[in-house]
Amino acid sequence: MDIHDWMDDFMRQAYECRDRVRWNLGLIVMEGMQSLNERPTEAREALEKARSMAEALSEPWWVALCDHWLCQIHLNKIPDSAEAIRIVDQALIRLQQGVYRDLPQRICLHEDAIIAYRNVDPIGYREKIEDALRFMRENVGDDTPCRHCLRLLEVEGAIDEGRSEEADRMAEDGLRMARKDPFFVSQFYARLCRIAFVRNDFESLRHWSGAGKLFVGRMGNTSSNIELLMWEALALEECGRSEEAARRCRLAEALAQRSGQVPDSGYFDALATYREYCGQPGEALAVRGLELLQSVLGAPYLECLCRLKRLRLLIRLGRSTTDEMRRLRQAATAIEDPTDILREAEEIVARSGVKAAV
Repeated sequence: MDIHDWMDDFMRQAYECRDRVRWNLGLIVMEGMQSLNERPTEAREALEKARSMAEALSEPWWVALCDHWLCQIHLNKIPDSAEAIRIVDQALIRLQQGVYRDLPQRICLHEDAIIAYRNVDPIGYREKIEDALRFMRENVGDDTPCRHCLRLLEVEGAIDEGRSEEADRMAEDGLRMARKDPFFVSQFYARLCRIAFVRNDFESLRHWSGAGKLFVGRMGNTSSNIELLMWEALALEECGRSEEAARRCRLAEALAQRSGQVPDSGYFDALATYREYCGQPGEALAVRGLELLQSVLGAPYLECLCRLKRLRLLIRLGRSTTDEMRRLRQAATAIEDPTDILREAEEIVARSGVKAAV
């Protein structure tokens, strides 16, 4: 069964049976899905309404579908990872019921769970993350688009855990698998850029990021296409092609503003580092401030990572780190084991010669 075949069958049956209530349920969900990018608040309201209708009509598959898209809104459009976890935790419990056995969106909801858990506390949720990954590996078919989602999650996990060589191999393998599926191709290119950046490999960064201008406006995932343009701006600036770099940066920023969704962390890493290479650490700090405002609500782990980067920039600018350290420690209290994060923060400040705030 294709991921959306069951929806088409449901709508056809509702039409043939003149079931106006169920027909309207399907229409509200589809309208919500169609307005995700440009009007995410309206999309959320529509999906919440549809979910209530589905519950009243005893239509569990539609409840699960609404839960998936509500998670997507809270992960990508109006970020609130804590709310996404609230939704997905309840959904995963329900998915254990036999009525959901053939629902394609079971896979999507497990993917939502992994992303939300990693945003909030990858150590505290380690067991749940592994359980969700195991479920996907056991249930994702080799001929479904879901295999690309699984591989992207595996690549992200390897990057986050410092296994860059393994991440690189998996990402290139994923790229080969996705050659005939344009939506995923640019996502693998973006991950390869992140890996090159982590390894300080600007030659590879120039190679992978150059694909961005080929995808924008033609095919691929919009967020990843924009990220690729920003990585290319950084790569061009690093090798002295500043005018081209500035054009790429302006284009990426304009597209990001018009996209209707919050950029991925790779976009902020590329933009902030580009500003630093341009000798603009104050602008880089502002980028990290924008990242805090746009993408880390309800995600203490992501907030801690962002504040570590802000610490380095504050020190470079000769500014006080007292308030930033206080806020970082506050965010870290929501993480099960913040030892490594707090140690890194103390080391950043110690290396600068600035007395750490108590």
